[in-house]
Amino acid sequence: MRVPSAQPSIVRRLFGLLTAATIALTSAGAARSEQTPVGTALVLLADVSASIDAGEYNLQRKGIEAAFRDPSVIRAIWNQPYGAMAVTLVEWSSSQAVIVPWTIIRDEASALAFADAVARGQRSSLGATHIGDAIEYALSVLDTCPCRPARRVIDVSGDGVNNGGRRSADEARDMAVTLGVTVNGLPIRDPAEGDVRTHYERHVIGGLGSFVAEANGFDDFARALRHKLVLEIAEVGPSFAAFYP
Repeated sequence: MRVPSAQPSIVRRLFGLLTAATIALTSAGAARSEQTPVGTALVLLADVSASIDAGEYNLQRKGIEAAFRDPSVIRAIWNQPYGAMAVTLVEWSSSQAVIVPWTIIRDEASALAFADAVARGQRSSLGATHIGDAIEYALSVLDTCPCRPARRVIDVSGDGVNNGGRRSADEARDMAVTLGVTVNGLPIRDPAEGDVRTHYERHVIGGLGSFVAEANGFDDFARALRHKLVLEIAEVGPSFAAFYP
């Protein structure tokens, strides 16, 4: 039987497409293997909604800065798998913005460099409290991390309950859990905002080892965040909180 003359060109074309796909997959695998292995990839979601005034915002920002200057946090980073973590700071309200991009922290110098970058940041918005949209955005940010993390964590801090947005907090939390991401919460107690802690416990946190650590007002934010970061990085959860003052 005579093979049509067009047949070899089709075969060559299919072979070329297969070769290109193989090269693309190999390149993607090589890129992943070249990424820095870290114990934890952490997205810090900081609330900048309209309920947070300038003074409260400064206390929150200074609390984040202070946490990464704290020796207990730096020791926790050293003691986790690979002796390193990746962290980024994202502000959220009814919109979201990356304030400090992904930073690999493995020693005091890199921790202090991240703290310096936090100190230089400028407030990004004054919107509504859309926790669900913030978590969904954090998931997309996790996908951009130049790292290979042993675990992925989203840390949501805020002083109010979810009050709108494209996604409910429950929906976004469930998306995160399905993807193997842990969502922890740092509610900031404010009598004017109601029982924020219970809202976080029921609708925000989820995933392996997830927990809530409450700040007793913005004056207590720095202490609460430092304490919570040590627990998160050490991956011990609230049951061992007494051993990590």
